[in-house]
Amino acid sequence: MHLVIDVGNTNIECGVFPAEKGAFDLKASFRLSTPKIITTDELAANLRSLLHYNGINHAHLTRAVFSSVVPPLNHNITKMMDSYFGLPITRITHQHFLDFTVQYEPATDVGIDRLVNIQAALALYGAPALVVDFGTATTLDVLTDDRRYIGGLIIPGLAVSLDSLVRNTSQLPRVELDYPKRIVARNTRENMQNGVYYLNAYGIDGMIRAIKEENFPGQEVNLVATGGLSGYITRAIHQPMKLEPKLQLMGMKILMDRLP
Repeated sequence: MHLVIDVGNTNIECGVFPAEKGAFDLKASFRLSTPKIITTDELAANLRSLLHYNGINHAHLTRAVFSSVVPPLNHNITKMMDSYFGLPITRITHQHFLDFTVQYEPATDVGIDRLVNIQAALALYGAPALVVDFGTATTLDVLTDDRRYIGGLIIPGLAVSLDSLVRNTSQLPRVELDYPKRIVARNTRENMQNGVYYLNAYGIDGMIRAIKEENFPGQEVNLVATGGLSGYITRAIHQPMKLEPKLQLMGMKILMDRLP
């Protein structure tokens, strides 16, 4: 089996796939919180424990890749795989994306996670494509019909927006995300929940419409939603979107299959 590791700002997400090329049937996937400080030993213990809990024998892993937007953890990931798993691990870089042209200034500034999403969307659905990733930040990424990645938008994620609202006010309580019962809320907790929910849902809906009008007039565009909160927020987005919560992991498996 093959292991893919996505190191994000909030979580480290791992996926185990069959080793065969083109096999995208996830055998297991799990997350652990992205630590600010952690030793290689602690990281290895956490990963081996989660693999075991998900019924995966780490001895059956034969290859691994990872992508990262947290550079301080890159050395730990590489050392962990070598010392505790006896596996070489390849870090996905900007040089691995050969199916489309990156038109970003500078190209190396665009997050690897965003390019992995575009890689997966292109392979699964084709171009043109617009990917919305609901993570710590919500990102919108655009691929043209002639396979040019032209950038997109970055906005605060839902949880970040809610947390900022609490931290920057004196009397508002800390609340969890929840589905609104109605638009107009009748207590403070629901006022906050509904406000963040509909601001994001309707805002994203409007951004998608504007992007399509500006870049794809009269064209059909593959709209793909991913990220931990994608299933939660897309209920209120009026345009049909393909829901792929594991798009990032699938994109990494696609890239892994092409490695020599």
